[in-house]
This record gives sequence, C-alpha cells and structure tokens, in this order.
Amino acid sequence: MSSILVSALYALAALGLTLSFKVTKIANLAHAEYIVIGSYVAAYLTLIYIDPLLSLLVSALIIGSIAIIIDELFYKPLYRRGATSLQLFVASIGAGLFLRYLLSIYANMKDFLFLYSAYSRQPILS
Repeated sequence: MSSILVSALYALAALGLTLSFKVTKIANLAHAEYIVIGSYVAAYLTLIYIDPLLSLLVSALIIGSIAIIIDELFYKPLYRRGATSLQLFVASIGAGLFLRYLLSIYANMKDFLFLYSAYSRQPILS
C-alpha cells in the first residue's frame, strides 16, 4: 500500500512540475522545495491539533504565496532583462537551494527535522 501512496505523490509532484513548465516555460527545480515546505507546514499544523483538511488548505495558501514571492524576486527581474531559458533554469536551481537551506536552518533551530502527527498517535476507536 505504501508503494501506491509514494507513486501517487511522485505523480502529483511530476504533474505540478509539468504544469509549471508549460505555463512559465522555465524548468523550475525549486518545485521540490515547494512540496517539502508545504509538507512541513501541513505536518506542523496537524501537530498542533488543527484539522488535517484545514492544515492542507492553509499550507497550500502559504506555499502559493512563497512561490509568488520567489517568482517576483528571482525570475521576473531576470526575465525583464532578457535572460535566456538556461539562465532562468540556473536561477531556479539557486532559488531551490536558497529555500532548501533556509528550511534546513529553521527546522534545525526549532527541532522540526522529525515531525510526528498527533493524529497518528491516537488509538483508532471502533
């Protein structure tokens, strides 16, 4: 069962990357970091006993806002200066590394590297 779940997650990630490429014509390699940050936000919100569906909605809004900010700060200035697709591709790698290490520093400081959902620890009542 877990292999089906992991395959579905990979398919959703690939679908998001494909849609992003079709719309922006940039192979945005920071897309993986968007997924990880969204997962951390959703896991943290469920950890503090917020409803899982509400936490998914909130994490989608937060990561969407982060993606727009990254687009405005990294890609738009380069695009206005006439950057080639290769230069935008390299900028996406830089944006991804920036987000990855920013998340790593924050998660390490707050001891969030390993999160356990509060919902998985509760016994199932029949």
